[in-house]
Amino acid sequence: MTESKIYEKFIEWLKTAPGSFPDSGDMTALIKARYTPEDAALLTNIPFGPRTIEELAEIKQMAVEDLKPRLDALAKKGVVWKIFTYGKYRYRFSRVLPFSILGRRQKFRALCNGAFA
Repeated sequence: MTESKIYEKFIEWLKTAPGSFPDSGDMTALIKARYTPEDAALLTNIPFGPRTIEELAEIKQMAVEDLKPRLDALAKKGVVWKIFTYGKYRYRFSRVLPFSILGRRQKFRALCNGAFA
């Protein structure tokens, strides 16, 4: 699958998230700056609520030992949350951006390090 198709599917999936996701070129540039194509492909279609690694491995049809290091790396980057509840770690997708900065073009530019040239 091409990189642009991966991002297109990822953005379509993000639009199904609770809350709103603005459909704009600025947001697309921000998504590309924040997520690698590999990250976007991995995150597409995971549930928005917390799930155990075993549940996510089944959903993504991956081995737990392959998925866990990838999700842990994304948790360190702040892309997913790793939460300990009910005696197990669970992962959930983190919001794209805090709503407090949505719509503030200058902060987007600064955050994306010039991705809006």
